Amino acid sequence: MDNTLKHTLLFAAVAMCAALLTSCHHPDIPANSMYYWNRELTLSQPERKFLTDQHVGTVYIHLFDLEPGANGKVAMTNTMTFVDQLPRGLNIVPLVFIKPDLLDKDWDMRKLADVIVGEADHELTSHGYPKPREIQVDCDWGGEENQAAYFRLLEAVGDIMHRRSRGQVSCTVRLYQLGQDTPPADYATLMLYNTGSDRTRDPDNAILSYDAIHQFLDDLMRYEMPLSTVLPLYGWDMVYQYGRFSFVARGLNLQDTACYSQIDPGVYRSKIYRPVSQASDPEHATGRIYPGDIIRKVEPTAGMLDSLASLISDIRPGDQGNIALMRLDSLSVSRFPAKTYRNLFEGGSIRQARKVLWD
Repeated sequence: MDNTLKHTLLFAAVAMCAALLTSCHHPDIPANSMYYWNRELTLSQPERKFLTDQHVGTVYIHLFDLEPGANGKVAMTNTMTFVDQLPRGLNIVPLVFIKPDLLDKDWDMRKLADVIVGEADHELTSHGYPKPREIQVDCDWGGEENQAAYFRLLEAVGDIMHRRSRGQVSCTVRLYQLGQDTPPADYATLMLYNTGSDRTRDPDNAILSYDAIHQFLDDLMRYEMPLSTVLPLYGWDMVYQYGRFSFVARGLNLQDTACYSQIDPGVYRSKIYRPVSQASDPEHATGRIYPGDIIRKVEPTAGMLDSLASLISDIRPGDQGNIALMRLDSLSVSRFPAKTYRNLFEGGSIRQARKVLWD
């Protein structure tokens, strides 16, 4: 073999390796992450302390929603108001929620992606943050046509973000979506909360249902995308009227004995009538509590959360420690000892987690 041919083959081999390396994109899945879901960005001292003590590196902020608007246009709703600043050095990932019925319209997904990225850039830079390296798109998608439209949107957002240094797009998935096609994103975030389906007969498992999760374990093990997992720290005050679940209340002080009497552990009876905020609409007092209504306080235990983090590490060792916690607020970050949060961020403390019993 002459030297010219050798050099030609060597050049071809080097070019092929370079092409392979550049085509293989390894997503940067943030570690020690929190979700911020309030309409106003305000930080209490316990929240700031938690960010520092737990070495939180990334905060996903629910920036705005997109839904069908008037006159065939896209409406941006539930836009975050920036009151306080997140600490410098944190990686800020804006999350944009897409209302599923938006995907029923025949939009130009390239233009819609421009809106998402452009508005995220504007909201962050106008409040002192750099342009984001990542955008997360959240949508409860389903159905073939709905899925096809959503996937085109993700591809379009990814095309824009991948032009940035270390830029990427992530998306959310629910348990039932694990058996469907994998979305065209750099990684997916499994929203492992609100998994219970029957809030009247099984309120204790409304936020986390181990039975529901176990139904999807095979799909979870086989899921081809890199995954992070979101675990819930929050609790619910579930209001029952005439024995049936009515709504989730927000901001109740169940320790106020003038308004509520405890009848069992975690179960209270209302003594008064009052308008209250609902979790689905925290800005307005759209719920009503009447004398005799039952309120059940439901919240995941440390054992539940540790079991799930350990389970993910057991069945998906490549995603061990890819844990984010929902959500960053004073109550959620004060519920457990500091070591509990550290264990969760590290992927749980239990080995052979598939044998763990729910507590």
